[in-house]
Amino acid sequence: MKMIYCTCNISVLDELIEMMRSEKIDSYQVVEKVTGKDHAGDPRLNTSVWPGFNSSFTAMVKDEKVPKVVKMINDYNEKAINRNEIITFCSWNLQEYICE
Repeated sequence: MKMIYCTCNISVLDELIEMMRSEKIDSYQVVEKVTGKDHAGDPRLNTSVWPGFNSSFTAMVKDEKVPKVVKMINDYNEKAINRNEIITFCSWNLQEYICE
């Protein structure tokens, strides 16, 4: 089992959630208004200089789903209109988890 974590412009969140649902990832947490600076795009700090928000997405995912998710996000990012629409992604192994 892996934990996945994504950040994106708040305007991309619905598309990210739909990608995850298409892989039957239906248990997740979303924080809609996140301030910060990703490696891609402009900072979103909700200030007059750097307006706007990111969103974050976190889920526990079976190992075999991760390559499919990575491919979907890479495909999406290749078609992004600009760097501000890029989805960032990372994953790590879960040592322990309680589910149910």
